[in-house]
Amino acid sequence: MDVGAGEAGGPWYLRTVTRIAGIVGGLGAMFMGIWVAVSIFPTCIIAGVLQIAAGLVVFLFEAPFMLSFLSSLSRFADFWEGRPAWYKPVFYVTMGIVPLLLCLGLSSLLASAGIIVTGVLYGFMAFGRRGKAGGMGNMGAPPPAFTGDTSGYAAGGYPSSGYPAGGGYGQLNSANVESQLYPSVPR
Repeated sequence: MDVGAGEAGGPWYLRTVTRIAGIVGGLGAMFMGIWVAVSIFPTCIIAGVLQIAAGLVVFLFEAPFMLSFLSSLSRFADFWEGRPAWYKPVFYVTMGIVPLLLCLGLSSLLASAGIIVTGVLYGFMAFGRRGKAGGMGNMGAPPPAFTGDTSGYAAGGYPSSGYPAGGGYGQLNSANVESQLYPSVPR
């Protein structure tokens, strides 16, 4: 499955669900965008207009058959289908997030949610499984067996370079550790 030009790959049911999510999300964004635009705050008005426009664009991309009688819109949808598969997720998620940055509220969140979900679903299809069939097969394999070669280590288990003779800083045993932790306790 190549991420070149054209439609993102994936199972037929994922493509169908994504298309339906885009249609419903676009219609929902247009409806809720009107609700967001009816505000006294200028940034919320701009966010509402952006959500209406984003909903219309998503609806046109996902359901070009609804407006097939307009030849200019069908050429626009055909142009979009020729783009690489990763364009749709990036474009849809960006169109959903920008209005949220302008006016964060429940209605703007609901308006953008459908577009963002559609973008995430397209992202699953565009960036889905990318590994080779046997590429991850050895990931759970145990490390190579110990060969018994300890020539680079001194007697104490430390590398021999830079440490005192004898392989370390002394033998580690329970009496030695207790005398260092509790020096005043007689042994």
